[in-house]
Amino acid sequence: MIRNRESIRKIFKNKTIRIAFISLIICGFCSSGSFAYLTSNANVDSNFKVKMGTLNIGIENMDSKDSKSIEISNIKPKTHKSDIFRIKNMGSLKEKIHLSFTNFQGVQNEDFIDKFEYIIKLQKSGDNFQEIRGNLKDLLNSKRDIKVLESNKELILKSEEEITGEFDLYLNENVSYKYEHSTFSFDLNATGLQINTKVNEN
Repeated sequence: MIRNRESIRKIFKNKTIRIAFISLIICGFCSSGSFAYLTSNANVDSNFKVKMGTLNIGIENMDSKDSKSIEISNIKPKTHKSDIFRIKNMGSLKEKIHLSFTNFQGVQNEDFIDKFEYIIKLQKSGDNFQEIRGNLKDLLNSKRDIKVLESNKELILKSEEEITGEFDLYLNENVSYKYEHSTFSFDLNATGLQINTKVNEN
């Protein structure tokens, strides 16, 4: 399996596919009595070149001056706040895209995090093709990959193609004043996989 783990804090990291080539050279001759087969040999000297394809996925913020982070601020109850990001295939091979969320930091009260709902809206060429929603605490605790789907099939992103996403947070009820000025953060990881890669799901 060829994987390229991306996080918002580590952008455009390359991984190269390594493929082993095995060449078999079969040489033979045949003779019978006084008869012989004439042979003529020619070889190509260093002119056969093989270049490996690459998997390379990039993710960045589209709205902020700091493209390495997504920031959602001034959240208040019963209000949606969001930020926009872009995922681009920077490699030469077609890729499937998986998303995951890791490295949660900040407020450690799970009851507080449980009050947030999230929506991830994905677009390609301006058209919405997938919407993922749920409870933020469940998302961060699941630690599993989310497949990027188009028409119920895994999206295949060609070289230089990109998709955009909107990450929306909604605080669904009032919270104690003690959480004023509280902050928390987590990593959004985009992983590019070879299109024939199978991933075991828990």
